[in-house]
Amino acid sequence: MPKLIILSFIILNLFSTCRNEKSVDRHDNNILTKEINPSSDSIVSIFSTMWPNIDSLSEKLLKNLTATVIVASYEDEPNEICRYYLDTIKYTLRREFQSGGVSVSELRILFLDNTIKILSSDFSGTTSFTNQNNIEIYDYDYNKMSFLLDSVNTSFFSVDLKDYFKENTPDSVVLEFESHSSHFFQIVYIEAGIAENKLFDESFDKEITNNNWLKGNIITYYYENNKFRKSGPYFTNN
Repeated sequence: MPKLIILSFIILNLFSTCRNEKSVDRHDNNILTKEINPSSDSIVSIFSTMWPNIDSLSEKLLKNLTATVIVASYEDEPNEICRYYLDTIKYTLRREFQSGGVSVSELRILFLDNTIKILSSDFSGTTSFTNQNNIEIYDYDYNKMSFLLDSVNTSFFSVDLKDYFKENTPDSVVLEFESHSSHFFQIVYIEAGIAENKLFDESFDKEITNNNWLKGNIITYYYENNKFRKSGPYFTNN
């Protein structure tokens, strides 16, 4: 409970400061939004409500914007490690766990007026296949002093493989493509917006842009005026 009270104080103070200072119009990825400018300490405190284990890493993250934790150590074998990457400009935190394959978890804080949301994504896989484990939106509840799942907006981020295909595509074509493809969200290393769902053809011998059944290979999500919107699918070679 003390931690929640401290967080609530930080958030209330955040918006109190914002009301006393003019909000900054910030042009970010072609979307003009009014955002507050929280301190790095506040950003890490908000992230720690989702990932409590970073409390012990907060000092290192604030100093270096990255931290590495050895999860397990083995004789004559590579260590299992977990790396964290903090971006205090884009309000993102990425966690990479490597053990055979890779598991990636990402968080992005969305500030607008008196609203705080957290976008959370988790995917895992190998060099040949990646699986989206979850993609969720959370709202800060001032009464409960915690982040609660926003199921309505979370459903807006649901992407099916069929969403990438043109309406007249036979099911057999989609099913065959599914056997050698992956599509998953990234919210840190992206070209535009706040999140991207990208489609990959893992067959290696085919150029995805040459597939005439596809509308595109990427769907981009934006957050503006406390609403989410998406664009695509469209093709990108990056």
